Amino acid sequence: MQSIPSNPKVSVCIPTYNRVDHVVKAIESVLEQTYENYELLIVDNCSTDATEEVVSRYLSDSRVKFHKNSTNIGMVGNWNKCLMLAKGDYIKYVFSDDVIHPTCLQKMVDAMESYPEVNLVAVRHDRATSNKALKLFDRLFQLRVGKWNGEKLIQRLLLTHNVIGSCSAVMMRSNKLSDIGVFEPIVMLDWDMYMRFAMMGSFYQIDECLYCIGMENDSLSDSISNSSLRWKEVYELKKKYFDLSPNSWKTRLYKSAGISLSSFFLLMNVVSSSKRSPVDKTIFDLIFQNDRNIATRVLAIIIRKLYCNDSAEENINIGKWFQK
Repeated sequence: MQSIPSNPKVSVCIPTYNRVDHVVKAIESVLEQTYENYELLIVDNCSTDATEEVVSRYLSDSRVKFHKNSTNIGMVGNWNKCLMLAKGDYIKYVFSDDVIHPTCLQKMVDAMESYPEVNLVAVRHDRATSNKALKLFDRLFQLRVGKWNGEKLIQRLLLTHNVIGSCSAVMMRSNKLSDIGVFEPIVMLDWDMYMRFAMMGSFYQIDECLYCIGMENDSLSDSISNSSLRWKEVYELKKKYFDLSPNSWKTRLYKSAGISLSSFFLLMNVVSSSKRSPVDKTIFDLIFQNDRNIATRVLAIIIRKLYCNDSAEENINIGKWFQK
């Protein structure tokens, strides 16, 4: 039986809800780590399955701690509960259908210890899926290896969106959370958190695939990726961080390209979802209020004409967009 140090260096957090068929693999992947100075916090969001019974088998290991919420506080609330309970200098999420490589903690801690100015460390990931498009996307947009200063990471996040991965890809320095804050109750909560970390310090990318995204996590990602809500939120978050990010010429260039790229994806989502649900017309107002690219504006008008049944008054208002 392993014993936990009084002040663990790492808090590994597994937030879970009704994942009894998956959580065992996640727990065992943590217990198989070569690095030993950690606590494992399993935070159950009031599951109705046998999660508590299954987890109880591991409580003889003093590194393992179990907390069950008295009521369901939502996914984001449960993630933040993990932050509240964590005692380590570094915090690492492992979602209940993910697994991590035995050397994952050791290599992430080594990076943190080697670079005190780094607040966030990430590893590469694999997916338990046959979706080749998702795997190709991961390879095409992966970040270069090594240390990034905060401004360069901000530029990359503004140009694309979440090129780091889910929160199970990263290790966070816990003493920065008092300034950065907790997860916000939004769809793009990980991207938002990464932007806040980037504004506080540096980032380090490890060039090894050290965790695998589970099928449940992957399904959730797919549904979010195809939602208008997600793309609208990306757009609005980028607008928010444009004013907060450094004002260098290169960052301004990334801002402009990033907002136009987001406009394009938002419009493509309108096309792909128009047969399933009514078009959200506020998308077009959002684009014309923030995107100065003429090509994007023309595309927005064409798509609106094709996919929206506008009234005469709305058609007049569309003509005023180019005057803004």
